[in-house]
Amino acid sequence: MKYFKHIDLEGWKGPTLKVHKFVRDQTQILQGGAFWNILSKEKHDFCYQQLSPVFEKAGFNLLRISFLVLNGEESDIHQDKDFIPGFPDRLARINLPVLNCEGTETHFYSSLKWDPIVKTLPNGIKYAFHPPEHCKLEGTVSITKPTIIRVRELHSVANHTKIYPRITLTCAVDPDPVYLLED
Repeated sequence: MKYFKHIDLEGWKGPTLKVHKFVRDQTQILQGGAFWNILSKEKHDFCYQQLSPVFEKAGFNLLRISFLVLNGEESDIHQDKDFIPGFPDRLARINLPVLNCEGTETHFYSSLKWDPIVKTLPNGIKYAFHPPEHCKLEGTVSITKPTIIRVRELHSVANHTKIYPRITLTCAVDPDPVYLLED
C-alpha cells in the first residue's frame, strides 16, 4: 500500500506564505496546545481565498483547511476522520508545509492489535490513539512540499529538530486524492 506521495501543486508557495503570515499572530493556534486546529469561518475564508485557486488548477475543489501544530517531539499514533457535511469521510488529504517542517517526519503504521483509545484534544476534537506497542512502522515521509497522505491509516508526526512549532496545513479536497496513491 502506498501511504503518501509528493505532488506538483503549481503556485502553492506564495499562498501558503500568505496564510502563514495571517495565522502566525493567532496565539490560540500556535501555542494553544491543540495538535489539530480547524479554522474559524473568518480565518478559513481568508485561507480558502488564497489556496482555492491553486487546488482548482490541479483539478480539486477545496473543502476544508486545518492547521496541524506540533509543539513537542512526537504526536500520538492516530488516524484522522473528516466530518464534512454532504461528503464521505476523506481517505486522503493534501498536506502543505508551513513552518519548521524540514527534518520532521510523518510515520505510517500497521496495527498489530486493534485497540484504539479515544482521546480529546484541548480544543475538544476527539481522535483514536493507538499504543505504539500495538503498531508496526510501515513508511516515513517528510512534508517539505505538497504531499498526499492516507489520513485514515495509522500515523504520527515526529520532530527531532527541537525547533517548534512545526506547522502544516491539511486540506480536504474533492475528489478524494486517494486515487493518486493507487497507481
